[in-house]
Amino acid sequence: MGRSTLRILIATVAIVLVACSPAAAPTTTPGGGSQAPVSPGAQPSASAAVQPSAAPASPAGGGTTNWCFNTVEEVSAALKVTATKAISTDAPGIGGGCFYNDANGTPVFATSTVTAEGAVGTFEAATGGADAVTIDGIGDRAVLITPQGPLAVLKGTAFTSMGALPPNPLLSDAGAYRSAHETLARSAAGRMP
Repeated sequence: MGRSTLRILIATVAIVLVACSPAAAPTTTPGGGSQAPVSPGAQPSASAAVQPSAAPASPAGGGTTNWCFNTVEEVSAALKVTATKAISTDAPGIGGGCFYNDANGTPVFATSTVTAEGAVGTFEAATGGADAVTIDGIGDRAVLITPQGPLAVLKGTAFTSMGALPPNPLLSDAGAYRSAHETLARSAAGRMP
C-alpha cells in the first residue's frame, strides 16, 4: 500500500470513528427517535440499545435507524465476552457505526460503515496491504486487513469495518480472531445496506 493511500485510509477511518463515536453523534433508538450525544465518560441510557434490523431504513430527513448489524448475543458468543448494549450512531453524509458495550459500559466491539461516495475506493485502499487475506462468501468481498484485524466487508457500495477492542484476548490469537470475525461478518453482511 502506497504512502498516500495509507494516509487517505487513516484519515477516512479517523473521520468515521470520530463521527461515529457516541460523544459525536446522536444515538438512535429502536423506535427511530434520537437521543442527544453522550458526553465522554457518561453512560448511554438503556433506550440507546438497539437490535439489528433487516437493513438500515432511511427515515425522513436522512440518516438511518440502525447501524448495528449484529445482535449483542452474536457478539457475545463470537468474542467470548458479555456484550449488553449495541449503540448505533449516524455520521450524516458518511454512514454510521455501532459500539457494543459490556455491562460496565466498556466498548468490546465496534463497526464503522461508509456508504458515502468513495466507499468502494476506501475499501480497495484499506484492503491492499501485504498482510491482507481475502475471505470468500461474505458480502461482495471480505478482507481481513491484518491478522489482528479489522475485517472489512464490501457489499454493493457500502464498506463496513469491524473489530474486537482491547483488551480482548482474541487480539493475540490470529486464528481465533479470524474465526470469530468471519462468523460476525457472515451475519452482518445480510443486514448491511
